[in-house]
This record gives sequence, C-alpha cells and structure tokens, in this order.
Amino acid sequence: MEKIQKILAGLALVAGCALSAGPAQATIMYDQNVTPDVIFGSGNSNGAWTIDTQNNVEVGLRAKKRFVGTTGSNGDGSYNQESGISSGSAAKWNFEFAINLDANGSGGRLFNDVLVMLSVDTDPSAATNFVSFDPLSVWSDNAYGTNATANGAGDESAATNSDRGVSSGFYVAQNSQNIGWLGLGMNVMIPATYDFRLDVLAPSEVGSTVLASTRMRVLVDGGAAVPEPSELALLALGLTGLGVTRHKRKRDRSRTK
Repeated sequence: MEKIQKILAGLALVAGCALSAGPAQATIMYDQNVTPDVIFGSGNSNGAWTIDTQNNVEVGLRAKKRFVGTTGSNGDGSYNQESGISSGSAAKWNFEFAINLDANGSGGRLFNDVLVMLSVDTDPSAATNFVSFDPLSVWSDNAYGTNATANGAGDESAATNSDRGVSSGFYVAQNSQNIGWLGLGMNVMIPATYDFRLDVLAPSEVGSTVLASTRMRVLVDGGAAVPEPSELALLALGLTGLGVTRHKRKRDRSRTK
C-alpha cells in the first residue's frame, strides 16, 4: 500500500506537466549504449538500450532478465521476457531507465532544472493503462553520477537521493526496477504486453517542453494474445445479445411493478 501511495504522489507531481507538455520529436535508436555506462549495482553490462538524445539530454529504457542480464531485445524497442516469479514477489525480468542531462559533456542542467516522468503500463493486454510518476522522487535507491562515473560506481546514498544529486553536481541518474515491486497488482504469471515511456521535461511559466523522450515495449511470453477477427465478431455478437437480454429483463420487470 505504501508503494502505491508513493507512486500516486509522484503521479500528482507530474500530471499537470504531462497535460501541458509540448510534443516530443523523438528520434529513437535501438540496441545502444548509454552514457557514461551502467552505473547502478555491479557487473551490469551496457548495451541493448532504446534511447533518444536531444537537447544534450539522453534517455534510455531497456528490459533485462533478472540476475542473468539477457535483454531479449528484438532490435525495434521491444524486449522478450518470461512470465513467472524470480524471488519473493519479483518478476523474472527488470525494467531499467537511464537519464543523462549532459550527454555530450558540454555542461548543462542538473535534476532541479527538469521534470522527469516515467510512465508504466499496468494493463497486461494489448491496450494501455499508464501510471506516470517521477522515479527520482518515488525511489530512494537511484544511482547518480557524471560522465566520469565508472561501471557500477553510481552514488546510491540516501543523502544523494534526497536532493536528486544536485548538491553533488550529479546529472546522470539510473535505476533497475521490477513490476512485482510496484504494488500495482500486475500479474507476473501471465502473458502480457507492457509499454513504458520516459520523458525529461523543461518546466516554464506557460507549461513544459519535452527535452527528450523514449519508449519501449516488453512482450511477456510473446505478449498478450490478440483475438482473431472471427473471435472479435463473436464477442461483438455476444455483447449485442447481452444488451438485448438486459433490455428485455428490464422491460419484463417494469410490467410486474
């Protein structure tokens, strides 16, 4: 319940920004390395990120098999993963994000200069139902650094997370998370199609401008099944019949009053 409240609080922080943000002109690139490297944890290799780099801001997303590191990338921004539990409530795969506010090293922003929004699709079907929040405010174990930070050497301390790395001059933030930890009721045991989007926005008095934006799709056990055309026709017929039945029952009940 606490995790849900934190995520909803994060959603409240960015909801207005999402509504007023200008359109992103993302140029998505697949199977890329992020800058400077993967700085969270230890022994996590770079590669297979779906990234967008604009306005000197680089944002990346990827999915990865937990503990193993296999990304299952299809080279088009989608990732194949397996259903099931890894341990505890965790799914067998993690979703990971990376943000660099000074991708080319020319100097620029810190995290108090931008708004960060991560949107997670909670609907396992082909449809989407996004929950959006600021991951740097919701999670307290993000890894922070600069373009000089080595693999696995990000600062994950509580002090750094409390001010989003600003006092230390950090402009890189990354993390690896799991849908089973979100507390949003996502069933890790079934085939599913989950969409993710990561935006960095520049706030202003008249709204927000999207500086960089990336998105990915995770196909669990090949993704959610899509009904065949004949099945859709039968479903429509069934719904029509249901409507007729309900109307008839309502009419019959009105006669007995």
